Amino acid sequence: MSTLVSAYFARDQKPSEMSRWVENPMELLVFLVDTLKQLPPKIQEEYERSPNKSMLMHSPTHAFLLKPGFNRLKEAWKDETYTYIWLRDQILKPAQEFTEQILLDEEAVQVLIELIAQKIPVNYRHYFRKTFAHLYGRKSVSELRNLILNAFEKDRGLQRGDQPALLSEELDSYLYSWLPLFPRYQLEKRIFEIIQLLPGLTVTHLNEIKKAVDKLNVLTRRSQPYLTAHILREICKSLICLITEKTSFPIDYHKEISLVSRKLGYAIPAPLIFADTNWVKEEFGFVINPGAEALELWRVDPIGSSGVPMKSWEMWLDGSRRDLDWGIYNRPFEYYK
Repeated sequence: MSTLVSAYFARDQKPSEMSRWVENPMELLVFLVDTLKQLPPKIQEEYERSPNKSMLMHSPTHAFLLKPGFNRLKEAWKDETYTYIWLRDQILKPAQEFTEQILLDEEAVQVLIELIAQKIPVNYRHYFRKTFAHLYGRKSVSELRNLILNAFEKDRGLQRGDQPALLSEELDSYLYSWLPLFPRYQLEKRIFEIIQLLPGLTVTHLNEIKKAVDKLNVLTRRSQPYLTAHILREICKSLICLITEKTSFPIDYHKEISLVSRKLGYAIPAPLIFADTNWVKEEFGFVINPGAEALELWRVDPIGSSGVPMKSWEMWLDGSRRDLDWGIYNRPFEYYK
């Protein structure tokens, strides 16, 4: 990678680099933050002024763009607290506590089972529904996730050849987007709580949205007893488009609705997004997986409302492969004009 950077930027010498292998995602995050804390103040100020300014970084197999000016990452490296303590108290614990308080009653479990059934190949759906038709008692998210994954890993009726018909990273992605569920009767209340906190909407807009929601309640009366956080966000966006008769706005309502939903506790806490993946429409972020209740490296959408675990990089995150390092080219003036 250093040779490639030198050649691309026509440098005689290899660029300065901080590198290491890691045994878990938290070690990687601490490495990132500590490296940024050690930057000269003048360079730190540049990233504070220009949040989209990049720094080159690489995993053992992929080059991408670190974004030191992204909000939550910037909060981490600007704070003088011992890095691990800050990350534990500000990122890890709040998200774990949020997930731990989600308890799914039997109806909520069956709603999730049906949603998952719609995501697996058609010829496995009947058997999957039959397998999970009688789950009794409340379940935590991690309990339900483990039951489902165990069935797909061990039950031949839920496997394609020697592979489960539903992969763990697929299930984790769905749960991250869907949770927390909420009773359907709370739909109107949650819509208004979100809409009222959005910028750019007038009293007239709010009154029109109320009329539309009244009609919506009639239409959804026979729907599932629980709805997902994803559906709530989509309904809010749809109502704004319907009432304003527009599909584009100077305000990013996709982002604003996600921010307000998190503020109200109606969505999973935000990931710590730290880099542009160099792939289309995705960023890298550290996520507290609601099913595993652990910090993981994911690729996420720019808002952090959906994502997928980087399962294929597991060997580079658990210490099992130490022959190649993660690296940050920590002197951007050596390769940027």
